Amino acid sequence: MSQKDAQLLLKRVVAAIAVSSIIVYEIWRWYNFLLKPSTYAFSIPFVVCESIFVVLGNINLLFFAFQGEMKRDILRLRDKERISFESYPTVDIMIPTYSEPTAIVRETLLAVINLNYTKHKMHVYVLDDGGSREKQQMVEQISIETINGVTVRYIGRKKTPGVPHHAKAGNINNALFNCDTNGELVVVFDCDMIAQQDFLQATVPHFYNSDGTRDENCAMVQTPQSFSNISTNDPLGQQYLTFYGPGLMGWDTAGSTPCCGTNVVFSRNAFNTLEPKGFQYGSITEDFLTSLTMHASGLKSKYVREILATGLAPETYSDFFKQRFRWAAGGLQIFFFKNPLLKYGLTKKQKFLYFTAGLNNLLAIPMAVMMVIPSLFLIAQSTNPELTLGAFDSVEYAVVFMIMVFFNFLTSALVFGAAGYGPILRSIQEAGFIVPCFLSAISSIVFCRPLKFTATPKDKTAKMKQELGYIIPNILFYLLSITGLICGLVSIVKNQSFSLIVCMLWILFTMWQVYPPISEYFELCRKSRPEKDEKSDPIISFNIAPESIPA
Repeated sequence: MSQKDAQLLLKRVVAAIAVSSIIVYEIWRWYNFLLKPSTYAFSIPFVVCESIFVVLGNINLLFFAFQGEMKRDILRLRDKERISFESYPTVDIMIPTYSEPTAIVRETLLAVINLNYTKHKMHVYVLDDGGSREKQQMVEQISIETINGVTVRYIGRKKTPGVPHHAKAGNINNALFNCDTNGELVVVFDCDMIAQQDFLQATVPHFYNSDGTRDENCAMVQTPQSFSNISTNDPLGQQYLTFYGPGLMGWDTAGSTPCCGTNVVFSRNAFNTLEPKGFQYGSITEDFLTSLTMHASGLKSKYVREILATGLAPETYSDFFKQRFRWAAGGLQIFFFKNPLLKYGLTKKQKFLYFTAGLNNLLAIPMAVMMVIPSLFLIAQSTNPELTLGAFDSVEYAVVFMIMVFFNFLTSALVFGAAGYGPILRSIQEAGFIVPCFLSAISSIVFCRPLKFTATPKDKTAKMKQELGYIIPNILFYLLSITGLICGLVSIVKNQSFSLIVCMLWILFTMWQVYPPISEYFELCRKSRPEKDEKSDPIISFNIAPESIPA
């Protein structure tokens, strides 16, 4: 048995034990709930929501444990003897932009021009959806100065008032079908992504079979995103190492790696086979919807786990919130209006992966209930000691619960351990602190509210007020939790009942989950204080990925 097979067997054995522990826990949980008296006003919503979260929150993890992961070889086009230099495909490289600073777009453009590839087969396009004269002049100047054979061109889209423009998807489609572009492959970079010179050398070979012929069924090759402006601690988990590592490698086992919007290479033929052609409309996460449509058409995608471009992540929690809101809202649009389970052409595995991707956003509802009920219970229980929370306020619960948690965490460590334990802990925290964002997205989709995006204030005072506004739910949760803990301590001292400690430990755990945005605000306050005897520089900030803002 190979090492790879042995590792997969170990994951499956531990995952099977984890499934068994979940079943045993749920039987025990519902047995105690149904047969023992409790205060139903608290216990019913808590037990129901906990069961939903425990079962549905672990199905992706268990899928990846049983399915394994696809580890593709690191390739270079220059090493492929069966692919001749003359037969290299032509490549259109597209850099969509909206209102980002010209200097940032310029750095991305210069990096792309210097990619290690046949220069006369590279065509670079800056797709400006903001109509910036400054960007146009910058691109035209670089085009004149570029003497290595690469074609550089500025494309500014005309927008008719009252006609939907479809934001980034419409911007790219305009370049694909209305602007005389015809590269065999199409690369998309966000305008802040600095590509490494070997980007095309590393991705293009995956569009070929081992005998040197084109793999016509390969629609897309996705590579990871990496960010240069994130601290080593990465308090918000923005490097997404579990997702861009074992997560997408798990998707790749089904030949269904989703498009992540940037650092991606498409086959133009794949765009032409879709109906309608090109990037798909109907979701503000057009990249995810487009890959779903490609897979439903019988095409496949590949994931190359090699960092080949580095960009900028949101620098404040408000920008992070807006980004995650857009991802969640787009995923929910697909979940409700283009449900993968009803999508003809998807395989069973693909339906499962796309369905659970949207479902995970909805788990914010049971998570929110689980976060507030214990504190409310302790507050009420301090005045009425007869109240109970359906075995949750007992030591027995802690023992049974921790056995299940142990095997689930062990499974997570085996599946995502290659990303490091720090990212795993960050993902656990995110399940808590992202709740207000996901609830806002759910509300917007369910009640058909317009998905609006606002510009980031440049004035320091306004900026600090905006940041504070985004963490108010976290602060209110802390106030509720602290009140619950105080009431719990009072009950323990008054009634000599130590069973409430379990409830208090749960509150402390959720407070740990919710803390990162608050710590980010404190850090922003620290950075915003002017140094003594020094003139403060003005704060310059922009919202990351604003090309996704509907025009």
